[in-house]
Amino acid sequence: MKILVTGSAGRLGVQLQRRFTSEPEHDVLYLRNPKKDTPRGPGDVDVTDSLALTNAIQQFGPHAIVHLASIAGAACEEDVARAYAVNVDAVGTIAEAAKRHGVGRILFASTSAVYGDQYDRPVREDDELHPGSTYAKTKFEAEQILASAAEASSLETISLRIFNVYGPGFDGSLISKLRASTPESPVHLRDLDAFVRDYSHVDAVVDAINAALNAELQSRAAVFNIGSGTPTSNRDLIELLGGSGAVHFEVAPGGYSYSCADISAATRVLGFAPISRLANA
Repeated sequence: MKILVTGSAGRLGVQLQRRFTSEPEHDVLYLRNPKKDTPRGPGDVDVTDSLALTNAIQQFGPHAIVHLASIAGAACEEDVARAYAVNVDAVGTIAEAAKRHGVGRILFASTSAVYGDQYDRPVREDDELHPGSTYAKTKFEAEQILASAAEASSLETISLRIFNVYGPGFDGSLISKLRASTPESPVHLRDLDAFVRDYSHVDAVVDAINAALNAELQSRAAVFNIGSGTPTSNRDLIELLGGSGAVHFEVAPGGYSYSCADISAATRVLGFAPISRLANA
């Protein structure tokens, strides 16, 4: 299968590239953001350059596109215009180019943030969405673009709503921060029991992407939660990482915040299975 991957130099992109390299059954073009003052190769494409991005898709002729390029988290608030250009407009470019040039499937890295902070149970893909941050809003709009493209053509789209990722390359995850904590540099936690998250190892996310490339879909515009399906409070997390003697933290009072995935759809359709490595994170 010919696959075009955007965001290949990002945290998830690097891990996906390692997987594809170790299992070389695909012909892959990896796109990355061009570096200044460096000669450009065929993979050096700014996804906000619609002409260059369209040309890359047309010339390579992929069967599938894995779209990982994005502006994430707080960086979206720092430059909202750039966030919309990368996270929304580029998706529109990809969808249009895919329809015109015979791409069969687009896999899109979305986020659990589209659900907002409204639930106290594992969320399902058909639950109402409450995107609050700029990041969440851009991912929500991108999902809508892909769904509309699928409905208007033979294109298949898959949005993977990825929950909290940890593992190699994800040094900014809470798990990595706790592992690196010292008595002189403790991690500031928002409550021990009222802050609950769903932690998914990056290898499991790569597994999900790999599985989604060939999965038989029930809808041309599919959405799947990708997480562990296990709610983990800060207290649980500390114990899994070896207890208060192994990690160093300070606790500040905070409101209730719960985020966990119902992964039954991904399990059923993709054959997805979470990877539990928290104790060795």
